[in-house]
Amino acid sequence: MSSAPPGSPAATPDAALVASLAKRFRGLVLVLGLGYGTIFLLSAALVAYMRRTRSGALRGDSNAARKVLLPAFLPLLVVLMVVSLAYAIYFCVLRLTMSETHLSGTAENEVYYSGRLFFLLLVILFMYEKSVSTPALRRAVLYAMLLATYNVPVVWLTDVYCDETLAYWIPQFSRVAIVLFFLWVLIMPPARASKRTLREYCVFVLVYLALFFGYTEMFHQGKTDEGFALTYANLLWGSFCPLVIWRVLKADTEYWRGLGRRAVALQSLFRQKHRMDERISSRGLHVLIEMHRKFIIDFAYLEVKRKIGVGASAVVFNGVLHSRTPVAIKVYTPVELTDDVVAEFSHEAALCGALHHPNVVKFYGMCVCPPTICLVSELCQGNLDDVTRAIARRAHDMTRQQLLINLHYMLDATRAVAYLHSFSPAFLHRDIKPANFLVDRHGVVKLTDFGESRSLPRACGGPGATPSASSRGV
Repeated sequence: MSSAPPGSPAATPDAALVASLAKRFRGLVLVLGLGYGTIFLLSAALVAYMRRTRSGALRGDSNAARKVLLPAFLPLLVVLMVVSLAYAIYFCVLRLTMSETHLSGTAENEVYYSGRLFFLLLVILFMYEKSVSTPALRRAVLYAMLLATYNVPVVWLTDVYCDETLAYWIPQFSRVAIVLFFLWVLIMPPARASKRTLREYCVFVLVYLALFFGYTEMFHQGKTDEGFALTYANLLWGSFCPLVIWRVLKADTEYWRGLGRRAVALQSLFRQKHRMDERISSRGLHVLIEMHRKFIIDFAYLEVKRKIGVGASAVVFNGVLHSRTPVAIKVYTPVELTDDVVAEFSHEAALCGALHHPNVVKFYGMCVCPPTICLVSELCQGNLDDVTRAIARRAHDMTRQQLLINLHYMLDATRAVAYLHSFSPAFLHRDIKPANFLVDRHGVVKLTDFGESRSLPRACGGPGATPSASSRGV
């Protein structure tokens, strides 16, 4: 990336050679600006493409849904845009203001090289995070900045305090750490995305680094023509980094999609791990509480809109499913999104999916959209606690009509609880309160929030008793 690394003929006193190198350096600065501008434009195009496919998926386009990236990857692409735009503007200003004989110093050249190295490191370090949350991206950005710039002070110190030979070789050897890191990733890629995609990405980076080491050595040997040729090849190769980054993000999206699709199997393993054999029967119908594939919602079809409530461990939003169904989306953000966490939530989702009654909130499914897990259900107007309090504030005297409405609320709530208790063994909600009854637009009361629910043992203390099964608390 650097234009005149340590050891280049720029350090010689030959005035004609210095003038020639200065002229070529001005052209190189222009190419550097165009290169970062290309990275910015490609990143912006990918963001626009991401938004377009997302919009198509929300309208029900299955082809667009398959191409959608996780919304959590948008900030990463924005980081690429901001950094590349800053570099592009800097090089444009430098080109307009530099003198005829300007040549950059070695530390300045190292900063130029660090820019694209930051991009290449960022995506790999992000793959080592256990989630795709904003804090995870911040950590990846910080680590990428440190690894991309750690050699800048080394170059500056050797340039000031060492002779020409040491000033060249010490930074070169210190750069080998980055090569070793990508070789390690090539051999032992992280668990996210896919091994093939990550290895192809590492090959791309290693070619970029090979070109860098190649042109620095050419300049060191005084072969300026070959050095500039390899420099331009390096710049051209590195300008396409957003495309290979996109491939990694696409593979990682499929990885997280696969985690959601595995929820069915994970829920079965969760029951076995916790020794749960939860079967219920109602009116002679025996049902195994098990996650069904129809309750797995692809994040591409779920549009989250406005926040409508905050709970102890979740935030509730309204939204739209498949571009036509208004839904309530309970969003959880676990510290880590692992198979075990998905298994716990899938057990609660399985319970919600097994309950079908006019006075129980309809459950649409579970959506794994890192860094969150969403439980999607029908959208109601409010909870019974808020509704009854509002009625009490408005009406000082109880009218006959209001009395009938209140009676209707009580009957609906009773039917919901009776339905749970009709199973054998009976289900206990364990958190019955007005706030856990919702009222839909027709005034029907519906029970919700089954995070604390559990089934009674078949025969308490008897040989045929089954362990109580509780799902994750809400």
